[in-house]
Amino acid sequence: MTTKRLPTATALAALALGLAGGCGQRHYEAALPTTLEDVQALIDSEVLEPTEKRAALTALGIDPVIVNGLLKDERLANQFGGDLASAVDKVAADRLTELTPDEVQYYGDATAVTTFSDDQAQAIVDLFIENDLNSLADVADFLDDPTTVLPDEVDETDLRGVFVETSLDEVRDKLP
Repeated sequence: MTTKRLPTATALAALALGLAGGCGQRHYEAALPTTLEDVQALIDSEVLEPTEKRAALTALGIDPVIVNGLLKDERLANQFGGDLASAVDKVAADRLTELTPDEVQYYGDATAVTTFSDDQAQAIVDLFIENDLNSLADVADFLDDPTTVLPDEVDETDLRGVFVETSLDEVRDKLP
């Protein structure tokens, strides 16, 4: 028959000291999860640019779809992010189908042709994907086809002005 030993006073004292010391933890606030106050401070920040707000929320581990909702009032950060540089990179590499609506808005703003709304930018992204329009030449050919029918949200003059008549070099010149 085996008997169980009760912990000795030394073992109990060591356990108590270990628990009291916190195993080396010194910055307790950093160990806590993100709070609503943290998130709200980022959303309300007047110092951060829209892309910086999005990056900060994403760095907290917040899902991109949730970030879209949190930044619903940030025109250039509420549709999966990006900036003018990422938009130019995708346009230059003939990857228009990879543009986010935010990047379409940045690109449109840089051309000074128009300011795309969230709905218009989403419709343009959908148009590029559904019609496999990857390059600026693809867009030009698509718009020159007399059988082309555009969604109601997409204005042909604006689409042509931004993605056909404005050169990529003109937009590149707007990069910081």
